[in-house]
Amino acid sequence: IVALLQPTSPLRSSARIDEAVRLLRRRGADTVVGVCPPAVHPWKCVRFSGGRMSYAVPRPKLPVARQRYPEALAINGALYVTRAENILAGRVYGPRVLPLVMEPWESVDIDEPADLALADHYLKESRRR
Repeated sequence: IVALLQPTSPLRSSARIDEAVRLLRRRGADTVVGVCPPAVHPWKCVRFSGGRMSYAVPRPKLPVARQRYPEALAINGALYVTRAENILAGRVYGPRVLPLVMEPWESVDIDEPADLALADHYLKESRRR
């Protein structure tokens, strides 16, 4: 079993890594990937081209209340636990992939200064508790 841990996701805990390994073993998965609820549902995402707006993903023809949207999760980049044979075959994901749902605060991915400030805020808050 191989754990891929991106350094830009510093708020994941060793307990979460252990949880992912247990999930992979217990459920016979090929890969476990860290996910979290997205900030915006994919049905709300749009594109602009040539002065026109279009939805980024297909939507139902009839209006659907936000509360009835299908579940969507975002890969958070915090952890990927996979079997070694996947890596040896040049891939991270095997055929059977399971999610490990993580909290938004532990899913912070530091790509720009605002992300670093957010991670710093969460670290300070966790020390106060």
